Amino acid sequence: MACDSAKGGHHGFTAGWWFAAAAVALITVIAARFNAGLADFVNTDPQGAGQVREVERFATGLVYTSGQSVGQAIAMVFGVFVPVGRHSQTALMEREEYSGKIRSALWGGAGLALANLATALLIGVLAGEWLVRSAVHHDYFDPELLGDVGVIMMVLLGFVGFLVWSLVGAVLKPMVGEGRRGKAILILSTLVALALNGFVNIQLTLMVLT
Repeated sequence: MACDSAKGGHHGFTAGWWFAAAAVALITVIAARFNAGLADFVNTDPQGAGQVREVERFATGLVYTSGQSVGQAIAMVFGVFVPVGRHSQTALMEREEYSGKIRSALWGGAGLALANLATALLIGVLAGEWLVRSAVHHDYFDPELLGDVGVIMMVLLGFVGFLVWSLVGAVLKPMVGEGRRGKAILILSTLVALALNGFVNIQLTLMVLT
């Protein structure tokens, strides 16, 4: 029975991961369309090659980092639901159990980060120019800027963010129990993660790409 329960938990975990990955990919597509329209707000009337290049970097960075804020919140929720496994009876077994949970959260967070990155890259490479042109009055998207140091830095920071938030979810797991209190904590944590991610990512984007 214990084996069957473990298998059932593993299958549920795998199905949950695929659902989370699909949600991250979908949100990335939606966010890319929205983010592309934000390029005009950096400088509504760029003058000279330097200012135009600045807006191009910002537009390109926005497209390639689409969906990170919401995706990282999903990674946190995913971390909360990482299965604990069997209930341990000794301190050593509890530590091993906790280490396994952390590893699962990290691997899951990395997988969600790759789902986000792969979707953003496909959008940028295959449909980026159409996306930006349909969203703003000017064509600021430059696919060659994928190799820009600032854009690469934003992509890498976003990847790390997925890992951090999946770990936050794993740490929150003991607090999120059954009943209304657990649901309230999970909802509040998700809202805080969304607000914090949005603020931090905007500030980082402005600091690194402008």
